[in-house]
Amino acid sequence: MSYTVVSIIDLLFFTSFVENSMNVNIIIGSIIIVIAVLMYLTNLLENDTILYFKNSMFFWISLGVLLFNIGFVPVFVVAEFIEYKGAYRYISFALNILMNLIFIIGFIVSKKEYNFQNIKKII
Repeated sequence: MSYTVVSIIDLLFFTSFVENSMNVNIIIGSIIIVIAVLMYLTNLLENDTILYFKNSMFFWISLGVLLFNIGFVPVFVVAEFIEYKGAYRYISFALNILMNLIFIIGFIVSKKEYNFQNIKKII
C-alpha cells in the first residue's frame, strides 16, 4: 500500500512518466522488498523451522532476492550520480546471475513435501 501511494505521488507531482524513468520508485520498492525479506528471515529465526531452512524454497527465493536488492540499490544510486553505464551493466548482470544461481540451488536442494506443508500453514 505504501509503495502505491509513493508511486502515485511521485508520478503526479515530481516525475514525468514519459521523460524519466521512475528512479525514486525503484529505490523505494527495493527497500520495501529488503524490509519484507528481513521480516520473513527474522520470523524464520524465531520458529523451529530454522532447523530445516535449506529444505524450504521460500528461504532460497528470499535469499536470492535479498542479495540482489542489497547489491542493486547502492549501485543504482551511484550510477545515477556519476553516470557510469558500463560498470552498472556488468554489476547488475552479475547480481542477476547470483540471484538466479541461488534460485537454482533452491530448486535442487529444497524438498517438495516441506514446501507443501508450509503453504498449508499459511492458508
